[in-house]
Amino acid sequence: RDRPQIGSVLYSAAELPDTETVTEVIPGVGLTQHLDDLAHLASMPPPRLRLIIGYAGWSPGQLMEEFLRNDWLSAPIDSRLLFHEEPERAWEEGLRSLGVEPSTLATWNESDDVAN
Repeated sequence: RDRPQIGSVLYSAAELPDTETVTEVIPGVGLTQHLDDLAHLASMPPPRLRLIIGYAGWSPGQLMEEFLRNDWLSAPIDSRLLFHEEPERAWEEGLRSLGVEPSTLATWNESDDVAN
């Protein structure tokens, strides 16, 4: 089955456009998948931006079932982690912000966890 080709742009701005194509995820942080928004951002780059390419999909009810099984960790949005200067470290720091030591997770295989 073909998967959709989707890209998302997460960015910070002093003022977000008042359009239906940009979702304000937290104050001052917008999310869009609209090509016109991408063209505008390219012409006037915001101070912080993440271009995310990929697709994840769930069947009806699947995501809720996963949350109810505690398959997901959830935490308040932290723009410092969204726009981390070292994106590869954001996951580790996000876990630690919840009191979880990454190396205690059975599937944690970060070989660069030597910095600690």
